[in-house]
Amino acid sequence: MTLKVSGAELSEGGATRRISVLPKSVAAAEFILKFPRPGDARLEVSVRAGVDADAVVRILPVRPDGRPVHLSTSSLVDGETVLELDVPKDAIPGTTRSRLTLHRGPLTQFIEGLDGMLVEPYGCFEQTSSCNYPNLMIVRYLRANGIRKPDIEKRAMDFLARGYQRLLGFEVGSKSGGFSLYGQAPASPWLTAYGLMEFQDMAKVYPVDPALLDRIRAFLKGGMRGDGSFALDGGAHERVAGGLLAETAYVVWALGSEAPETSLRFLRENLPEIRKDAYLSALAANALRAKDPQTANALARGLKALALREKIGGKIVLRMSAARSLAWGYGETAGIEAMALSALAVLDSGESLDFAREALASLQSQIGPRGAWHSTHATVLSLKALERASIAGRNMGPATATVRVGEEAPKTLRIPAEETAAPVVLPIELKPGPNRIRIRTEGAPLAARLSCETYVPWAAAEAPSEPAANPLLAHVRYDKTEAGQGSAVSGTLEISAKERTVEVPMVEWGLPAGFEPSAADLDAAKADGLLERWEISGRTLRLYFPDLPPGPPKTLRVRFTATSKGSLAAPAGRAYEYYRREAAVALPPVRFTIR
Repeated sequence: MTLKVSGAELSEGGATRRISVLPKSVAAAEFILKFPRPGDARLEVSVRAGVDADAVVRILPVRPDGRPVHLSTSSLVDGETVLELDVPKDAIPGTTRSRLTLHRGPLTQFIEGLDGMLVEPYGCFEQTSSCNYPNLMIVRYLRANGIRKPDIEKRAMDFLARGYQRLLGFEVGSKSGGFSLYGQAPASPWLTAYGLMEFQDMAKVYPVDPALLDRIRAFLKGGMRGDGSFALDGGAHERVAGGLLAETAYVVWALGSEAPETSLRFLRENLPEIRKDAYLSALAANALRAKDPQTANALARGLKALALREKIGGKIVLRMSAARSLAWGYGETAGIEAMALSALAVLDSGESLDFAREALASLQSQIGPRGAWHSTHATVLSLKALERASIAGRNMGPATATVRVGEEAPKTLRIPAEETAAPVVLPIELKPGPNRIRIRTEGAPLAARLSCETYVPWAAAEAPSEPAANPLLAHVRYDKTEAGQGSAVSGTLEISAKERTVEVPMVEWGLPAGFEPSAADLDAAKADGLLERWEISGRTLRLYFPDLPPGPPKTLRVRFTATSKGSLAAPAGRAYEYYRREAAVALPPVRFTIR
């Protein structure tokens, strides 16, 4: 067996090993590597036995030893605009990677939005649903617009099939029709309504069991109270402004033409309260669309007066104020949900289309570094608004973009008229400190996003890249950092809430190569109510905690078996409130020596 490497160094023992493999058995050879610099390391392993030979190549990403910082700024460019991005001045040299992404139409944004969510955990019903939603949007958009992309459609349909089966596992009990975050009682009316909307949309492109849809509708209708409202889920929903109205509107929206008239009457009777709030108004406008379009249009017209305008980067940008959403969104994330719901409501009304364009431009300006909108639910609603806008009026002519970085010579890019299923991506060199990218378009508007990934030293623990608004405190420690192969290392995680209850707290605990966590310890923590769920993805142990009120820290102890020798480092981890992951506590890497 011979190992050839680039981007890495063989530290001892040379590049060739002789091994014996018995029939129907497995043998292994050990190589110790050092990685002197970040980037991609290429490993080629070749095996020869007499005249027989085989080889395999793997690309191994090597991360810098520092805290990752993800930055982005976006805009809908129709004419000329300037994107500004500040790169940390203490960025580790050679670690900054930046690019400008230009989208011609919704299709590439659906794909990028999907990819952006697939890198996030998807352990609960809402996360799984939201990660699956862009797949049906892709298929629906391709078919509706006569775009032939067999490879993309096949990929999306494969994801749909797997997602559909996974979603069925969250139904509470034996075919109750109700769904919850982890498939345990009690079922959640809001999550069930969200599931109904997705299954109904999915049924247009994928075979969905009609009996499932009937069960879900029966469950929702059976939960209606005497006044037409639907019971709150508790917890976060009790703290949403107008929570009972919001939940009722969401269930009515999901039921569509089958919504009970009593529920519509409940919403109409509370219109004075609904009209005070942008999130409630937009949600109710969408809810009433199927059976009371007149009232829905009136609510849509009122959204313009509820919008806020802020000056950002020399431009006036539309914003919607929303403190909380049903999907656990706070602040900016809740505002994105309200903006997407507003765009949907106005586009469906066919009125105030100038306001709709402003709303869509606002959504384009708030895309995150990975092409998603902060949370899975905000991303789905934003993609729905983009899809609806593409139906309302497609402008698919060719476009030209001229890009100038600082004082460099401008570059001109031509974007063809057809959907290409791939955005135009231009690598950009950004320097530490402020950067300005000037973009001018001709022929058609483009969605532009400037994104940057860099690393700063771990010593900069209190740098601006650690948001002060993080509601969590978290720390990981180990009983030892030197051990023998096959022995156990005990790790302890402490997590606490600062000033308020933290909802859906999550921890991504980085695992050194060859460290196997004790399933018995994790299952015991779940049985004791300390954990809702746990899963391993690559070298990350993902932990889902119940809502965490302020108070003494919760402590989780896990034993790890060290199965590999060498000088190893645990990847960096993070702790965050799932729907505010942009404000995360970084868990620095820890180095181990396993002999």
